[in-house]
Amino acid sequence: GYTIQDNVNEVRIVFSASDRRGRAVHSLHSSDVAVSDDDWIIRSFRSFRPAMDVPLDLVLLLDISSSAASQLPGEIAAAERFLASSQWQEQDRISILVFGGLHPQLICVRNCRAAEAQSKLNSLRAEDTTPLFDAVLKGVEILAGNHDPESRPAMILFSDGWDTSSRSSLGEALRAAEDLQATIYTVSSRSGKYAPDRGDDVLDYLAAGTGGLSFGPGQNLDSALHAVLEDLRGGYVLT
Repeated sequence: GYTIQDNVNEVRIVFSASDRRGRAVHSLHSSDVAVSDDDWIIRSFRSFRPAMDVPLDLVLLLDISSSAASQLPGEIAAAERFLASSQWQEQDRISILVFGGLHPQLICVRNCRAAEAQSKLNSLRAEDTTPLFDAVLKGVEILAGNHDPESRPAMILFSDGWDTSSRSSLGEALRAAEDLQATIYTVSSRSGKYAPDRGDDVLDYLAAGTGGLSFGPGQNLDSALHAVLEDLRGGYVLT
């Protein structure tokens, strides 16, 4: 008839490792890693495993504003190929959120590899304004809903980086993603013929602030998405 109470503190860290050429390293063991926390050096972990064993909870954020209209068909085609690839695991969950006009629109939640989702993608039309930061916050909200602590939350953002109509700020969007430990990967929707601008800085900032990757104007979309998936699968999770 006794109850014993105690406080248990556990910190979960998700990280990726690469060599000097930027290639993912898949052969790390717990003995290869140390965590520095203030004056503490921690080398003994409760668990250490490859991220390949961790299910993904992924949100695709697709900019359908008028400023990204010329690149939209190519992005939709790349997203469809990405969704149709055979690299997904049964536990992975994928959602699609598009933003343009007044509010972000949810295309599908966690089951976006179905044919119905692809049909909705093909029917998209460009809208006027760009609620970019609101869309990131909505993406965090989707990931936080029924969040499985064993899954890895992440977002892939297709945009030119220019926000024209959000009620929230860049800082609010970034803090929300950080609080959930959701990694943001950004892919510029601008062609490579333009010089870097403030929109590219915003995309870099979101990716760097959450531990993601940023792909600038003119990148091959299929290669960028392959690199994102490799980064997500090639990391490690320790507690």
